[in-house]
Amino acid sequence: MADKPEFEPLFDALSAYSPVRGKFYGLDSISCRIGDSEILALHTFVGKTAAASAAGLAAADFKPDIAANVGYSGCLAGFSKGDFVAAESFVECDFDLTPLGFPRGSKGDIFNAVEADKHLLELASLVSGGKTAPMGSGDYFLADPEKKADVMSFYGVRCFDMETGALAWVFRRVGIPFVSVRRMSDTADDVAGDSYHDSAATLGEGLCGAAVALLEVLSRD
Repeated sequence: MADKPEFEPLFDALSAYSPVRGKFYGLDSISCRIGDSEILALHTFVGKTAAASAAGLAAADFKPDIAANVGYSGCLAGFSKGDFVAAESFVECDFDLTPLGFPRGSKGDIFNAVEADKHLLELASLVSGGKTAPMGSGDYFLADPEKKADVMSFYGVRCFDMETGALAWVFRRVGIPFVSVRRMSDTADDVAGDSYHDSAATLGEGLCGAAVALLEVLSRD
């Protein structure tokens, strides 16, 4: 989880599983067991670089069988503030190598779009109430109506955040199945900033409740 208001309520939400606070390479962590599964939850901080570095450390050291992400996203189309949405696919929307002759959005010869694991998406949709969508991400907070329209039209995404594309890319590279459920915090327009701050103050417990529900579903599978 990226932002502190997202992560902090998770400890109480996991109270039935005797959570323990700790540190993982300097990142705040929460560990517990759900059934036979060992859980490590990390506060990664905001943005693709922070997310990717945390994912790489977790993949190399903790060696998870499954990686999961929960957080807030801006809604581009089709959903309302407060909705939970499971990610069908992930694409980073801030690559531009067109001066080098590559198509917009391409990472050159390296894939950019990552499809969700079908089985994990099916499990995640149980938590999201059946709502699924392609996710876009970039190292900027999307709060401009014109840019929103461009991102939605060009990349075909319906939700936008600052981490999932990088997380999906790292876990795809190392062969760890990845799943993400995001809660819509704003509508990625010119009032998105105020809307996000309001969501962070009021929707955190519900977000962490969904995180626990996702962990329970994954642990039972």
